[in-house]
Amino acid sequence: MKTAVITGASSGIGLAITKKLLELDFKVFSVSRHPENCEFSHTNLHFEEGDLLDKGFMNQWVTQVRRDTGKHLDVLIHSAGFGLFKAIEHISIEDIERLTKIHLTIPMMLTRHFIHDLIASKGNIIALGSHAGTTTSRWGGPYAAAKAGLYHFMNGLFEDYRKQDLKVCTLIPDITATHFYDTLSFKPSDNPYAALNPEVIASIAIQVIQSEPGNVISEIRFRPQYLQLRKD
Repeated sequence: MKTAVITGASSGIGLAITKKLLELDFKVFSVSRHPENCEFSHTNLHFEEGDLLDKGFMNQWVTQVRRDTGKHLDVLIHSAGFGLFKAIEHISIEDIERLTKIHLTIPMMLTRHFIHDLIASKGNIIALGSHAGTTTSRWGGPYAAAKAGLYHFMNGLFEDYRKQDLKVCTLIPDITATHFYDTLSFKPSDNPYAALNPEVIASIAIQVIQSEPGNVISEIRFRPQYLQLRKD
């Protein structure tokens, strides 16, 4: 049985990818602060209750996952994230720290923990970037900066480990129809062409994982046909 570790598996794009991995008989490991609130359950989906912002918990969880998988990991997916679009003067120091850790520090730390297992399996590392991280984002500077950092980390990772057959890909979606916007002051309009479908992004992620050896898809950008937002 193939194995995967994915953050953000409880909702949105992360959940959509998780479901498709389970359809392919993967055993999937993830973390949630409130696993009882997760939208989905499956025999091969293993949620551990905890917070990856706690470095002690992360170390303990990684040790347990490596024990359960026999140090064999096929796929690592960095999907966890949240939106924060405000002028810097209105963002707390705590939120800046949390934003940076979730979008950049935790992916780097998890990659460090699992890198040898992934090299041994000639596996895949996939990260959910953002269109905001590739352009100027009004009121989204800190969020965009964290996503830009993740984008550059993933590009560097590919260059560093390509000769060891590690496959690295950044998925770069724009506005997507998920709960991402529940805490924001704006949302995509009701026009179905104004937001991406997370199921489509998940299907592409699976194609990346199943691509032929020697052919690496290093990044994929997704844009909805229209840019139409509405204030909440």
